[in-house]
Amino acid sequence: SNNEVSWIDYWGSGASWGGDLDGNNNSLHLYQYCSRGSNCAKSDIGFHVWGNDNQVRWGQGGMLDDIDDTTFGNDGDEGGGSKLNLDIHGDDNRVAGVQRNGSANAWSAHTATVYIYANDNDVWINQNTDGAKTLTMTSRTNENNVNVEQTGYAAHTGTITLTGTSPTTLNLTQQSNTAQSYSLTQNCVTVGGCSVSVTQGN
Repeated sequence: SNNEVSWIDYWGSGASWGGDLDGNNNSLHLYQYCSRGSNCAKSDIGFHVWGNDNQVRWGQGGMLDDIDDTTFGNDGDEGGGSKLNLDIHGDDNRVAGVQRNGSANAWSAHTATVYIYANDNDVWINQNTDGAKTLTMTSRTNENNVNVEQTGYAAHTGTITLTGTSPTTLNLTQQSNTAQSYSLTQNCVTVGGCSVSVTQGN
């Protein structure tokens, strides 16, 4: 109920483009689920892509175990209201993620926003459950491996920018029922790449 896959309203005039794609051999698997009928808040999935050989698997109101999981599930208690804006504009990227709510019957709307504009990135994002989670991520660097988990009932934030000449492996976990917030801007100049691991909460 009340789910849409198309353009996202903050694209402005991009409404006339629809969701876009304009690339070859891209694979998109999109899943949205809400269990509250006429009380479902509107969920949106938008995308541009404009590159080749990208794989996107994204669920709102759904569950995946990790970036390699190919089967969406749900817990039967989802309120909707989540919004993703993807954009990719590169080749051979793999992005997977989920946003779900309902465990505390707060049905808080989650957001995401993932730009990339580079090649060969692997990105996994998991935002659950209640409490606004938010995330903004930019890449513009090739071969990053990013794993983000924002869990628990409290509001977390995120905001990650990886721009540099070498790839970064980032594992960011924000959890617990106390709000966490994190902002990382990584300009890696180490030959062979950099590695960052962050855990907040318990």
